[in-house]
Amino acid sequence: SQGNNGIRNWPENWYKSYKGNVTVQWALEKSANAPPAQVVKMITPAKSYSFLTQKLHLTSLDSHDATSLAALATGGTHYGVTPREMTAAFQIFGNGGKYTKPFSYFYVTDRNDKIILDNRGKNTQQAISSSTATIMNRLLRNVIIGPEGTGKAANIAGWNVVGKTGTTTDDYDSWFIGVTPYAVAGIWTGYDNPKRIKETAAAIRIWKHIMTNYLDGKPSIDFEYDPSVTSATYCKRSGNLATTSCGEIATGYYSESNMPGTCTSHGGASVPVLEYDSSSESNNSAESSPEPESTSEVISPTFSPIVDYEERSTPGKVKI
Repeated sequence: SQGNNGIRNWPENWYKSYKGNVTVQWALEKSANAPPAQVVKMITPAKSYSFLTQKLHLTSLDSHDATSLAALATGGTHYGVTPREMTAAFQIFGNGGKYTKPFSYFYVTDRNDKIILDNRGKNTQQAISSSTATIMNRLLRNVIIGPEGTGKAANIAGWNVVGKTGTTTDDYDSWFIGVTPYAVAGIWTGYDNPKRIKETAAAIRIWKHIMTNYLDGKPSIDFEYDPSVTSATYCKRSGNLATTSCGEIATGYYSESNMPGTCTSHGGASVPVLEYDSSSESNNSAESSPEPESTSEVISPTFSPIVDYEERSTPGKVKI
């Protein structure tokens, strides 16, 4: 499309339109491209690049990516990102914001039970705060169960799944990275020599098949959430805390030290802020979308080894 000045608008959204001001929750659910581009421009590409390379340890980004909104906001990097590194990056949304370098073995012993390789407890750093991790976890949950969620097909009955879909220009690549209370796993589908994928939903279907089997028989546990995060009803028009007169509302998650103001656009009385209680959420609050029919097309799925959270606390919780 063309802007008023004749310059092509960028980035285009997959739904071929622009919605004006939208909430972060809606943008994530809908997998919109324009909002993240605006966010990266606002915080500066330099800060975004530093976070990706220093906190999430993406090794394939180059000097061209360092200043590119296309690379940093919408994933159009020069050399791409491996499923291993992409999956490892998403662990921070399930373990309280900690990044641990991925490895193939926790530890290895010889025939005499002597430990000869030990990766336990190494290379862990706090990439984001625990409160930010909790808020992002709940936002990514809406990708799975929200009314606009592009990841509905990943919903697994009885489990709290959070995650994000991803598709590149011309449908050359398709991703799904999903996080559960036990582990995070990632799927990429595409061709060695890029060409259009006829079935972009294959990544999410493969992920669900693998993780359903992985979780089968495991005790039911949930994520552990930062106690400073509260839930509150917000106005979808203004983005501020809702009043009794706000017509379009949704539930948001906020750090107690960073609460928004009250909506002044619609009048009415304030709605009480409630402490977030994960037990009040039904894991089946949104039905999974019907899975697309399979095609005979041969694709190249790349599955990143499941990243297990190493430490566990009492039953029913994941230590973060």
